[in-house]
Amino acid sequence: MPLTSHATLRDRLLTYLAGVGGSSKRAQALDALETLYAGQWTEEDRSPQNTRQFETKWRNRVSFERQRLVERGLLQARSDGIWALTDGFDLSRVDLPRLAARNAEIQRREEMWVAAKAAGAPGDVLSRELGSLHLRSGGRGIYVDVPMTKSAIAPAGIAVSFLDLGEVYANERNPHGVSYRLPRTTREGRDQAEIAATVRAYELAMPVFAILPAARPASRSVRRAVVESVDLIRGSALITFLDDDPLPPEPKTNEDNEFELVVDDVETRWQRRKARPNQARFAFAVLQRYGARCAVCDLDAEPVIEAAHIRAKALQGSDDARNGLPLCSNHHRMYDAGWFAFEPLTTKVVFGATRDSGQLQVVRSDLTHLPLQPSTEALGDAWRRWSAMSYGNILRSEDPSPPAPPIPQPCPPARLDPCPTPPPSRSATSPSATPPATPPSPTSPSRSPAARPSPSSARTAPASRRR
Repeated sequence: MPLTSHATLRDRLLTYLAGVGGSSKRAQALDALETLYAGQWTEEDRSPQNTRQFETKWRNRVSFERQRLVERGLLQARSDGIWALTDGFDLSRVDLPRLAARNAEIQRREEMWVAAKAAGAPGDVLSRELGSLHLRSGGRGIYVDVPMTKSAIAPAGIAVSFLDLGEVYANERNPHGVSYRLPRTTREGRDQAEIAATVRAYELAMPVFAILPAARPASRSVRRAVVESVDLIRGSALITFLDDDPLPPEPKTNEDNEFELVVDDVETRWQRRKARPNQARFAFAVLQRYGARCAVCDLDAEPVIEAAHIRAKALQGSDDARNGLPLCSNHHRMYDAGWFAFEPLTTKVVFGATRDSGQLQVVRSDLTHLPLQPSTEALGDAWRRWSAMSYGNILRSEDPSPPAPPIPQPCPPARLDPCPTPPPSRSATSPSATPPATPPSPTSPSRSPAARPSPSSARTAPASRRR
């Protein structure tokens, strides 16, 4: 069984301190937590800490969480061994019944996961055993188990499992999770209750279970998961598989997070995201932020709307939705090929030489129509790179203002030798002067950014820049 999550450790410590008047000696607090949650510490929690063999992992981790609470201004920064709430701390901020109910339900579900693994999860679990494991009941896609999960903190209950056999809803499954379609049936009241239970599972960062097809018809694959995000406008929820990974903290809004343009691969992240491709998560977040409509041609057919990175993933561009835009598959390829870009301050669409809105079927002149705007930092980074790769071409904007001046020819980013004198421009009557009007093929050969393009190849943007 996995370690108890960081969020749960903080909840337990705050609950205890609030219950004893606001302060306690460190040793006394740890001993009290040992007793209060005696049946909830996992085997991994009770194992010795690698660097402090005399101390269990959970005790060591609670000490670190205490320091996090100090940094957040909830606990006093004392060095005398006393753990205390800040003097101005409002004890009513700690909802003891809510914390107790949440922790109890998390513990119940972790025990369900242990039983499911004993029955064969995450691989083959016999379908007839799902009921006895309390994972399924009835034929609905979302199982709530209202008698067990309905409480003051969840009036509609908390979703327990999500069935996806690929038979009814157009769920999008990938190796790391499922973009799950929320119910929309003739039983509207039941649908709304299940949606509310799904939202509550998301808000509480509650473990849930994904029930999927298995190798044998009589079996099901059972994955421990979490509802990572819910998009009520599009009617979908992002279910991310965890299996034995720790639970995430309770969510906060994306706009509260500081924007990161570049992601350091070695940056410490909470473990459930470690070393996992984030494209499915990124796509969900982009469509949730901007809507499932192409940002430049207004096509609203969601199956062909893709999430395009503004700063390319190959350049360690982050999976923050503010580093993305919704584009149809055609305009995604055109954007990655460098056929157009966005001026960062005005968000105007600017085309490369010989391109225009009619040829590329772009009907929007800028991005101001989007419900939210992308990061100016990301647009500026992409603009600088795109301008540098233009090699002196005249850029064109589809607006009444004069066209942008020629961009001075820079060295390509990877060149170390001085820039050679540019070759003379090719005559407009040259056979290669007119570039193809169709987007580049996904199978077109890639070219290293360090290689200087020939005059003819410079007009066909490389597929290797595709995000």
